[in-house]
Amino acid sequence: MATLTATAIGGASVQYKFMNDTTIIRDFSEYNSCTWIPVMAKTYSNLTVIARDIKGNDPNLTFTSVPKSLVVTALPLLPVSTSITNQWHFNR
Repeated sequence: MATLTATAIGGASVQYKFMNDTTIIRDFSEYNSCTWIPVMAKTYSNLTVIARDIKGNDPNLTFTSVPKSLVVTALPLLPVSTSITNQWHFNR
């Protein structure tokens, strides 16, 4: 099990969407972290987060993180925490 976490600075009502390549891990939600259980032992090299401020000047504007990798060497995966270190600055 992996806990993925992202951080946005500012914004009135930020939502986060967690993805692995084109697969949605968790759709837009106000929570900045989610739990993910990888299904295969491999390197997941394209974990990303999309952030949006739904009450900001442009609620359709999104910011996407730089991809993050997670190496899974064996299953079941012991609990691990992975942070998406990008910080988004929303104008109010």
